[in-house]
Amino acid sequence: MSVRLHRVSSNIGNAQSVSLFTDANERNKVGAMTVAPGRNSLRILSIENLGRSRYKGVGTAMIEVADHTRQSAGLSKLSLLSQDEGASAFFYKKGFRFADEGKNAEMRTVISNPRYVSDEILMGEMER
Repeated sequence: MSVRLHRVSSNIGNAQSVSLFTDANERNKVGAMTVAPGRNSLRILSIENLGRSRYKGVGTAMIEVADHTRQSAGLSKLSLLSQDEGASAFFYKKGFRFADEGKNAEMRTVISNPRYVSDEILMGEMER
């Protein structure tokens, strides 16, 4: 089910906490993330898709919010540390890349051939 999402933000030092809800009354939280500015990138410190099985577009909406925050701060990149191979595939599809081109080539193979099992650990630093 697709849904219109409502954003609520708060600042914690130089970090910003963002929560996404399905309604303006903040009753049904479906996503949360924390971001903080770095040298020339906005770092996604944590990201949670709480409505993954029920709502479409929550993860994409959170990436869009992070990108808007990045632009507003005048930063050139988004960066994160992916600690889950499924999440790495999602981020890759959203334009994030590993610094290691070998991992990117392996991720392209995994995405194009879902039955392929990689020997490479497809987690780590990513940016776009």
